[in-house]
Amino acid sequence: MSCPIKYTCPNIDEVIEAFRHMQALLNDIEDNFELCDKMHELADDACAEMETIRTMNDGLRSWGYDLAYRLDETEKELVIVTRKWKEFVG
Repeated sequence: MSCPIKYTCPNIDEVIEAFRHMQALLNDIEDNFELCDKMHELADDACAEMETIRTMNDGLRSWGYDLAYRLDETEKELVIVTRKWKEFVG
């Protein structure tokens, strides 16, 4: 069973890179320092949130792998029990 959750790290990296690029562009705005500072702060917050999402996705993926492994093991046990049952009842 494969994981239905694709690796999202490249997507997260793209979003973070976009925010970093925006921050670099904001450095060129010299006429409104307050707005520029606020936008830098918002971009930093967004990047931090993306890192939180990356961590949460990793936890979700690990949880899913564990469930898939347990399902595979249960299916193997079911095959064994079914075979033994068939042998028992003839």
